[in-house]
Amino acid sequence: MITCFSTKRLDGYKFPVYSTSSCPGNESEWNKRSAALKCNRTNGYTCLPNEKFTEILEFCYTTPWIWIQEESRSEKAVFDQWEEDDSYFVSTKACEEVENRIKSKNLVVVAGHSGSGKSAIIQHIALKYKKQGWTVERVTRILFEEGVQMERLLLPKATTTPYASPAAKIVAFYAYMSATIPSITGYGYHPSTGVFIAPETGVYVITWAMREASNCRHSTQLVVNKGEIGIIHLHSVSGGDFVGTGVVVTHVNAGDDVHVRTHASWNECYILSDIAGRSSFAGWTLS
Repeated sequence: MITCFSTKRLDGYKFPVYSTSSCPGNESEWNKRSAALKCNRTNGYTCLPNEKFTEILEFCYTTPWIWIQEESRSEKAVFDQWEEDDSYFVSTKACEEVENRIKSKNLVVVAGHSGSGKSAIIQHIALKYKKQGWTVERVTRILFEEGVQMERLLLPKATTTPYASPAAKIVAFYAYMSATIPSITGYGYHPSTGVFIAPETGVYVITWAMREASNCRHSTQLVVNKGEIGIIHLHSVSGGDFVGTGVVVTHVNAGDDVHVRTHASWNECYILSDIAGRSSFAGWTLS
């Protein structure tokens, strides 16, 4: 099969730019078009839509382009985690605003206060484009060239979260330790890290349960933004099987991190969690 590309040189550019009916579909076609335009390692072949998405352009650009390899296992694991987190995502006005601006801007930088949902919005939009066939790559730096449009969108300080309840502003979550898949329900809890990020400022009831057996012992702390606000210690006797529970009522600001961790000292053996009894972490707001 012979692929034919029709091209036409366009006026008004500082360097040769051509319109084309389509971009190359594989590496062989890419190399042929690159050779036809006399592109090289210094000026790499580029094919993309114009700013208004009305025409496809091809030209040799000052930055060489390389073929993006098939995603690695680590990249796939990242996208799988995004998919899992996205299952809890509820679209917001901020998310819709970002999506609308992306349609007409070359670059949109999303910034905001801690807990405003920046990462959740970016991941949600990236997954949508990935499903449409776009290649999603992590950007470590941005070099601003002449003519690049940049839009900086500052998200408001969080009063709700992308995971917030669409009904009343009541927040609740529950999770338990498991060797397979943890049971998780609620809003603001991130299963990949085990951290609850408060979507609302208010008074919260936070509780955690720890199960010990066979002479094991642990101290577990409830931590808000790296500061301990509660601790329990449980020491099982030989042949015993016990559960200890901690409960804390405290004021938490939107965006604060809340999690449970073992103390640096006073630990021995392991924490149990199975069908006979779960070690768990839960919380809710007081109405």
